[in-house]
Amino acid sequence: MLALCRRHRLPRPEVNVKVDRFEVDFLWREQQLVVEVDGWEAHRSRSAFEEDRARDARLAVLGYEVVRFTWRQVTRDGATVAKTIRALLRARAA
Repeated sequence: MLALCRRHRLPRPEVNVKVDRFEVDFLWREQQLVVEVDGWEAHRSRSAFEEDRARDARLAVLGYEVVRFTWRQVTRDGATVAKTIRALLRARAA
């Protein structure tokens, strides 16, 4: 993900930082944008699915937008991921 950010000249996010009681994968603090990169192995159970939704809802209450990408999207369609992140950063900066 960091290589994708460099390649597409996105601002460097904070990595694996705490927001409230959660550790988030990538954070653009000023824009309150959280990006989670979900691999199948760690997120294929019902409990992981439920926990992710509860966490996303809590972060939304705190003013954060959470966007999830799969590992496959990041590694195989990085241009689309970067385009999406860039658009969200711009929208949240306005």
